[in-house]
Amino acid sequence: MAVKELKVFDQKTYNIVRAIADTIIPPGGAFDVDPKAVDPVLLLDNYIDSLSTLQLKAIRAIISTIEYAPMVTRLRRFTKMSPGQRLRYLQGWENSRIFSKRNIFLLLKMLIMMSYYSDDAVAEAIQYHPECLIKD
Repeated sequence: MAVKELKVFDQKTYNIVRAIADTIIPPGGAFDVDPKAVDPVLLLDNYIDSLSTLQLKAIRAIISTIEYAPMVTRLRRFTKMSPGQRLRYLQGWENSRIFSKRNIFLLLKMLIMMSYYSDDAVAEAIQYHPECLIKD
């Protein structure tokens, strides 16, 4: 599936982040919004468009590391793993004894979750109606 509205990611990077997002936010969660219908990756792409070049390079480096690091021990990229393997792999990042590794993953997870929860359908599903938001 080609996404035409991408501002920062190319199609390959979009597919990697989509695989990460699908692992972090699997369908059938606590509320009735399909993560595939929301597309947190497209929302993330639009959000990070305002970041500096250095920040974008750091985010791309994190994404590439998550994609290619499994090749060291598993001889396959993250996007070629089964859903169960992906989950265990990301849990390894999240629970790593290495402080930097945990924080790098936490940053990416936070960006994906922030993008997902910023969607109006998700906000409505969790009944998030902050008074501070300006009405259109």
